[in-house]
Amino acid sequence: MAATVGTGRPASRSRAAAPGALVPRWTVGRAVPGAFGIAALATLLAPWSVLGTTSRSAFALGAAAAAAGLLPAGAARLLLVALDALPAAVACSSAAAVLGHARIAAGLAGAVAAVVLAASVVVLVVPGVGVQAGPWLGIGVVAAGAAGASAIGRRSSKRRFGNHG
Repeated sequence: MAATVGTGRPASRSRAAAPGALVPRWTVGRAVPGAFGIAALATLLAPWSVLGTTSRSAFALGAAAAAAGLLPAGAARLLLVALDALPAAVACSSAAAVLGHARIAAGLAGAVAAVVLAASVVVLVVPGVGVQAGPWLGIGVVAAGAAGASAIGRRSSKRRFGNHG
């Protein structure tokens, strides 16, 4: 009979660190949503546009557009509300990941990615806005987050269902 590690699972199937590993495998999966959220918030605080001598972050750009009455009632207004809710979504995603609720963490991280990507595309498409690095960083962070999530998903599916390919 195989030795068990606390959980009653065989040692080879437990969540414990692999021999010689510095970090247990489950720690990486829990760290990705938090790291992605921090990177997404950092890109929203980066300079997104320059109008005259004023450089604005995504939050300041949205607030200025709303104050000037440039946002119609609809999708643009919804994007602004979603942008304001992102810090709370990142905090909830990180908390869910730490508490072991991977699906909730992944869902919230996906919502954060969708809002960052939508905001980036809107700023890049709107004419007359002097675009700075923020929208491009946003697209890069979303792409990196998708690649990281895909890698974790592939690893966990191979672990659960065997390596068939």
